Amino acid sequence: MNKRLFFKMSLATLPVLALFSQPVLAEENIHFSSCKEAWANGYADIHEGEPGYSAKLDRDHDGVACELKNAPKGAFKANQSTSAQNNTSSATTSGWVKQDGAWYYFDGNGNPVKNAWQGSYYLKADGKMA
Repeated sequence: MNKRLFFKMSLATLPVLALFSQPVLAEENIHFSSCKEAWANGYADIHEGEPGYSAKLDRDHDGVACELKNAPKGAFKANQSTSAQNNTSSATTSGWVKQDGAWYYFDGNGNPVKNAWQGSYYLKADGKMA
């Protein structure tokens, strides 16, 4: 193989390599201005590192923000994904659903989407968001 052909082939592969070197953002950008807002949207006991956590919301600095035990009566409303996860009726689940700490996407028929892109997120072979 001559050097010129090898050089051209290596230049042609650079854009492909650059594409795969970009990180895939799989974390949600969830921000709350107060625990009252978090509780109203179904978020409580948000641990450090989880979407929605903020040191500003963690008043006792124990690594858990918006603790449910501190919520006034009636302030916490279960979010839709939690109720869909606990729903055992025959209704078909579709869209994004959080199960056991991982996000999954279900198509209109209730089947989990696997090995595919859904918006900006890639779903692995087991259906989990990458």
